[in-house]
Amino acid sequence: MDPTARDGRTTVDGAPAGTFGVILLVVDDEDVFNVLDTVLRRAGHETIRARDGVEALAALDQRKPDLVLCDRIMPRMSGFELLEVIRAERPELAHLPFVFLTVLGDQRDVAATASLRPTAYLTKPVRARVLLATVNTLLGTSDQPLPTGTLDDIVVTADAA
Repeated sequence: MDPTARDGRTTVDGAPAGTFGVILLVVDDEDVFNVLDTVLRRAGHETIRARDGVEALAALDQRKPDLVLCDRIMPRMSGFELLEVIRAERPELAHLPFVFLTVLGDQRDVAATASLRPTAYLTKPVRARVLLATVNTLLGTSDQPLPTGTLDDIVVTADAA
């Protein structure tokens, strides 16, 4: 039985032919972005790129994604500040899933974001399968097969280089 994309098209080499979700990637590190982009696209998601919170707000004005995957530490506007603006000034985005992906894994760092109610908090390094399981669960696409191949070997680190 061939897996199918949401639109009914079959997959090619285990990668979905359709788009399961549009994900705004807010990451300043080019190497980390490239790894995330590859993993998410292989799983059938479309990605939009923003290098910091300022670019993310501009991107949100252009198109509403299905999920935001965001680093915590970035120039100009951090991920914390971005979520703060979204929660305070963008009520139309109140139910948009927002996932932090960061090296800040200490319980104090996680607790510091609790008042902003991020949907999930992942710490780097994170395995691609864990990342995709989180994203797919939040998007309601967890029943879709993950891409085949070397996904188990892909780990998103603080510096993906």
